[in-house]
Amino acid sequence: MNINVRPWRVFTRFLAVAVIVLCLPVITQAQEGQDALGQVNDLIKGLNIEQMEEIERLVNEKLKDLRKEDIQEEKSVVFSTREQEPLKEKKLELQLKKRLFFYNLENTNFDNRRTRTFFGDIIEAKLKYQLGEKASVSGGVVGIIPFSEFELRWGDYNRDLNEGDHFNKRVDLLQPYIQLRYDHRDFSFLFGDIKTPHDFHKLMVYDVYEYLRPTEKGVQILYDNSLITQDLFINWREKNTPDNLERFNAGSLSRFKWNDGSLALHLLYVHRGGEEFSHNPEAFENFSAAFVLDHSFPVKWPLIDRVGVGLIPMYTNDLPPGTDRERVDGFGVLGSVYLISGDWMFESGYWAGSDDFLAEEGIPFTREKRYVYGTLALNKKLKYDISLQFLITGGYFGRDLDWGFLDQKLVLSWGHNFGL
Repeated sequence: MNINVRPWRVFTRFLAVAVIVLCLPVITQAQEGQDALGQVNDLIKGLNIEQMEEIERLVNEKLKDLRKEDIQEEKSVVFSTREQEPLKEKKLELQLKKRLFFYNLENTNFDNRRTRTFFGDIIEAKLKYQLGEKASVSGGVVGIIPFSEFELRWGDYNRDLNEGDHFNKRVDLLQPYIQLRYDHRDFSFLFGDIKTPHDFHKLMVYDVYEYLRPTEKGVQILYDNSLITQDLFINWREKNTPDNLERFNAGSLSRFKWNDGSLALHLLYVHRGGEEFSHNPEAFENFSAAFVLDHSFPVKWPLIDRVGVGLIPMYTNDLPPGTDRERVDGFGVLGSVYLISGDWMFESGYWAGSDDFLAEEGIPFTREKRYVYGTLALNKKLKYDISLQFLITGGYFGRDLDWGFLDQKLVLSWGHNFGL
């Protein structure tokens, strides 16, 4: 048997059924409204003329009162809008910030020992002018006052013992600050001086640079919502040495967040004409990439509020200056555990990796790296907009390396914004 099915008929029938299903609530409400209207009509029929006139008078008075309230509300809205618009367009703010820092670095390797201590003060004074609701311009100065750099070396480092005054030479006492910022929804676009420091993992960026080079100039795009944060930037100038000003770096930090953790991708490329801790003017290039997985959860242990774990696989490729071999690439994985108690945090981790080198003769070789470390940190907010940071980190490198390190940091900060 041959059955001829017409698609348009099937479609029209399906559409009719869908319309009936969607209209069922409306039909039901209409029927209920019809029943209620019938009850109202029965109630009106039971009223006399005087009662109906009284009801009509009360309804008219209520309508007049509602019209008056609507008119007054419209007038108040127009008045408040006209008064507040100029305030939003013209807003001036004075931003003051001061950071007193002490940073001590110690490395030991058999009979060789190197100690470097940085002690200084960073003062920032800026004026921020709001251009409407989304744009702002900031200008000011950042003053760096290096009190001292103390450096002692023993063993093979004695030849550089008299070169410990480079800290005073490679920083500016006064740096201009100019920033143009535009905010749109969850995006922020910055031009000129960009927002620092970037939240890279300590394996990729030595945080002492935050105090030796507190400003960066370039272009930056920031994105922040409840699930994702993004920091994409280009920094086109950082002063390294008095003889070579060339420096360029670009980075991207993407983070996906959930309630008690995050997964981030860190990418950083650096090209510079002279390394900060080296007196060799050869070019230095580095590219680093890392996945940073972090998760913590609350606990009810004695003196412990939260427990967290981290896992960081990292790849790096660079050209160290002043050496007779070219480092091709390196890879490693860091696992860490940390405990949080109020403003205190203790972290311990273990790194396993290797670096591949290529000698001048073209002979490759590999160096295994293993190290374990422990960190005790305090980050506390005090009264009068004062905050205190303290950190001490110690570790030991094993396998093909045999040396230890001990870093200490103490920072006292103050910052406040004054509306003008």
